[in-house]
Amino acid sequence: MSGALCARLFLIAIGIRLFNEVWSNTKVAAMYFGPEGSGAYRVAALAVTAFTMFYAWRGGLRRSLLTDAGQMLLAAVLLVVVPVAVFPPLPERGIPEVPDTVHWAGVTFIALAAVQVLSYIPS
Repeated sequence: MSGALCARLFLIAIGIRLFNEVWSNTKVAAMYFGPEGSGAYRVAALAVTAFTMFYAWRGGLRRSLLTDAGQMLLAAVLLVVVPVAVFPPLPERGIPEVPDTVHWAGVTFIALAAVQVLSYIPS
């Protein structure tokens, strides 16, 4: 294969990956605002997509290392705060009941997170 063809194929692969990333984040964020297909879901999906496009247009992809570092710090804080807040009252209160839509939104979030995590594992 020629170098130009390989470069084009690589750009196509990156485009598919970027589309998947935006779609999965949009879907998860929109499900917090309403059941899939509802008006609130669609408005949230459009808002998240518009924000993502604006961020990329304004140079957000070049600044992603800075935002990744901020997200890493936030994740580190949350990995301490959430267990401290959730686990102590859990034995006395039990596992909370949630509506089916919230349950399936959580399942979708976990599945999409697993896909994203696994995509970073070198083959």
